[in-house]
Amino acid sequence: MSALPDAAAAECAARDALGNGKRILWVVNTVNRCQELARHLDALCYHSRFKLEHRKKEHDEVVAAFKPGGSSLLAVTTQVCEMSLDLDADVLISEYAPVTSLIQRMGRCNRHDVPGDDRTGQVFLYPPESEKPYNKDDLVGLEGFISALDGKTASQSRLQELLEQYGSKEIEVDLYAAFLESGPWARSREESLREGQDYTVDAILDGDVAEFVQLRQSDKPTDGLIVPVPRRFAQPDSRVGPRLRTAPADHYDERWGFMEKPHGKDET
Repeated sequence: MSALPDAAAAECAARDALGNGKRILWVVNTVNRCQELARHLDALCYHSRFKLEHRKKEHDEVVAAFKPGGSSLLAVTTQVCEMSLDLDADVLISEYAPVTSLIQRMGRCNRHDVPGDDRTGQVFLYPPESEKPYNKDDLVGLEGFISALDGKTASQSRLQELLEQYGSKEIEVDLYAAFLESGPWARSREESLREGQDYTVDAILDGDVAEFVQLRQSDKPTDGLIVPVPRRFAQPDSRVGPRLRTAPADHYDERWGFMEKPHGKDET
């Protein structure tokens, strides 16, 4: 594992790995940074703020891209990868996060190691521009964990030792052992808050309301139209019922998901 000083150094590591034919998973802590980085690097983008039908598509595309024998690629994701992505990356790049989360992310690197093939995964960790959505209590033990790994090769057993030494004592470690059962629909226990700077609510894009109403009147599934959005973008609408909200369709793009600014506007 190598500790890097910042995101610029992480981008250099990613570009070098791409040039060497590697498959790279880059994990960031907010949806905004995920979208910005993926757009900047023209990478695959995966997080929770997609319509369910598009999230499944992105999930399947990312998993397929990391199958053995695939070509060089870069996928940028949020914490949702900790629960829902069964993939095997050559290189993991991650923002600093709680120790338990980092170990989950590292489990996506060289996941299907075959004895005797001399394959070693590479892990690069760096501090994000802001600790949010985490706080200092979430990051207890992080400095010691990184110091113990920096410049070293770690086995699963070594990571388990470090988890017991530096991980939060309030978290049930066993909860982090089964992260594939729900596939693209999996949500980590913190996802609704931790992927952004405020809570999300389920909404229907205002451009999809007519289709939603038609499907509901025909007793057909409407789940595929639901998208989690930051609460400040959601508005009550009697047409979608009391449990859903509506959100502006011009903030949504099938490739990038629901964005802070209307699609096509500068987001930097």
